[in-house]
Amino acid sequence: RRPTHRNTTWEAARFEVAGHRFADLSEPGFGAALLNDGRYGHHAIDNELGLSLLRSPIYPDPLADEGSQVITYSLYPHLGGWHEGGVLAEAEDLNAPLLATRCAAPEPRTWKAVELGGLGLGLGALKAAEDGEGLVLRLYEPQGARGAATVTLPSGWRLASELNLLEDALGEPDLQFSPFQVHTWLVGGHQAS
Repeated sequence: RRPTHRNTTWEAARFEVAGHRFADLSEPGFGAALLNDGRYGHHAIDNELGLSLLRSPIYPDPLADEGSQVITYSLYPHLGGWHEGGVLAEAEDLNAPLLATRCAAPEPRTWKAVELGGLGLGLGALKAAEDGEGLVLRLYEPQGARGAATVTLPSGWRLASELNLLEDALGEPDLQFSPFQVHTWLVGGHQAS
């Protein structure tokens, strides 16, 4: 959170804040988010919300944004604050849209890979483990809250162990989150039912 005015020299020196995916201006009851596909920074001054589209750094790559660019951004109005308004989910959908594939199935079916509860968590990854043994589930707490999460997996699957970001086992699964914490778990143990 930052002020949107420049009343002091300190505030005036804060032209831009680094950020990828979105910036949000909200007040109690409603707001608007500027979503993007990985641009470099935003600024909010008075009642203006801006997005830096290109950079021309000297270091580390002086040619970083030269040439033609394809940039995706959108304005997303919402009710409530950024979290209640679903801004994070919209930003994730813009940056990593769900890929669908056709499959032969005898009838229409639905299936939930994972169901989360307790806290408003973000899905960082659900992928095959690097060693090929099971799946890796990575969740993060995006709003500065703390508490216990619940993770419900399909029948026969379980959280086998806590992992570090290199996917080394750390011990038993821990479902307690601190503000902005990332948890990674090995998901395994599927048995036919």
